[in-house]
Amino acid sequence: MEKVKSERVKSEKYKSLFIRKIAAVFIVVAFLGGLAWAFVPLLRSQHTAEPTQPTKVSVPSLTGRAGGGSSISFSNLRLDSILTIVAAHYECEVCFRDTTAQALRLSTVWDREDSLSVFLETLNEFDGLRLTDERDTIFVESLLEEDK
Repeated sequence: MEKVKSERVKSEKYKSLFIRKIAAVFIVVAFLGGLAWAFVPLLRSQHTAEPTQPTKVSVPSLTGRAGGGSSISFSNLRLDSILTIVAAHYECEVCFRDTTAQALRLSTVWDREDSLSVFLETLNEFDGLRLTDERDTIFVESLLEEDK
């Protein structure tokens, strides 16, 4: 009888040990999965940091716009938004050679009666920007990106 009890105790011990081992494996897998999930965004951001081709901004239609004056003041507005509005007026496209300049926030005044080259000269006075007009396209590049 004692022999049967000792075998039953050993059997229960092995079952308990087996269940603990399985639980430990699941915990380790969950931990490693969590680490992988945490590091994937970091790896993706390093991979997408270098743009492969220029980013284009689509130009919305400005027909039917109420004309109060010829000057428009842009205050703390993203450069891509400013250039989208200006490009629509001059019927041209905008092409960013790198994405760093797109999110720059600027404050400036644009006179719609002036030529595009006058406005681009104004924006070129900002440090780190170079804007050029070639074949009905405004090209924007960041000079700070080139220095690296």
